[in-house]
Amino acid sequence: SIAKGLTQAFTATGTYTDSSTLDLTNSATWNSSNGAAASINASGVATGLSVGSSNITATSGGITSNTTVLTVTAPTLVSIAVTPNSPSIAKGLTQSFTATGTYTDNSTQDLTNSATWNSSNTVAASINASGVATALSVGSSNITAASGGITSNTAVLTVTAPALVSIAVSPSSASIAKGLTQSFTATGTYTDSSTQDLTGSATWNSSDGAVASINASGVAAASPAIRQCSR
Repeated sequence: SIAKGLTQAFTATGTYTDSSTLDLTNSATWNSSNGAAASINASGVATGLSVGSSNITATSGGITSNTTVLTVTAPTLVSIAVTPNSPSIAKGLTQSFTATGTYTDNSTQDLTNSATWNSSNTVAASINASGVATALSVGSSNITAASGGITSNTAVLTVTAPALVSIAVSPSSASIAKGLTQSFTATGTYTDSSTQDLTGSATWNSSDGAVASINASGVAAASPAIRQCSR
């Protein structure tokens, strides 16, 4: 019994009138009764082509052998490939992986949602049943998928420091009299939802220098006219 796509070698042994034996494997004529299920070559090697069964025989010198029944079963899983191989994401972000199974008949199947996923370093990254990893801390983790006793190649997920997503300036609107100043604060939000005061490191800009100027510390100064200053 072999899975679709695999091969099975048969041996033909002839017995003679003096009880001697001889290997006839490479000289006999081989036959498969069901060519749709299995083919067999001149060397007695059968190939499983589709699910089913076939009677295998060998003939030499007008003598036909006993019948051997070859059963061809459904293709079985040979390997699993996880992609992408080496992604890098910032802390707090997610990365989707795909698991593709290759079978004995060279067919492929998406096993992403049926495979068992594993992260070797759960401090750095976790992974759910759908192959989606979440970056938890700076570091790296080996990501694998397993199914039917077969374990995939190893994909290395690298988690980098959290990246800046947005900047919020406050107050959102302000009104000051001529000669006064207004301090603004810039707060950055990162991929891991953490925040940081960027007031002293951000590059500040006033869209109309005739109304108000703003310095590197986020302090705006009103120009001679009394105007409203907004970010």
